[in-house]
Amino acid sequence: MHRWSYVTKYINPKETMASIHSHKGACSSSACFFGKWSKQMIYSIALKDLQENLHSLVEVDTCSCGLKVESKRLMAIVESLNHRNHTTLELDPNPQFRGLVGRRYHLPGQGLENISAVDLKWDRIANQLKKRAKQNA
Repeated sequence: MHRWSYVTKYINPKETMASIHSHKGACSSSACFFGKWSKQMIYSIALKDLQENLHSLVEVDTCSCGLKVESKRLMAIVESLNHRNHTTLELDPNPQFRGLVGRRYHLPGQGLENISAVDLKWDRIANQLKKRAKQNA
């Protein structure tokens, strides 16, 4: 059996991004800009999932709905019955998962070859989901 829990930091990503913006203010240096960008990036990914009502990884073992599943099995996170609706936080009996993401976690000017472990893992999961869908069709 897999260990699972919920994290609360992705419950209201828009509010968190606004808080980061108000704390950092307008940036007049590249160090400030990159620092602000890197803090907000994960929340912008969670916000996009919330807006599109899709689930995907925002951390290696954490879904954008806040579900954290600790397992060595690749598909454990998508097979879990504990996904929540991003807004109501009620259990989502039929979560819809995002397709391939490519490279979401990056800094401006970063080389295209740099892909985060989160995005790599999600694309492996998305490919497996695609294979399953073809087999069931």
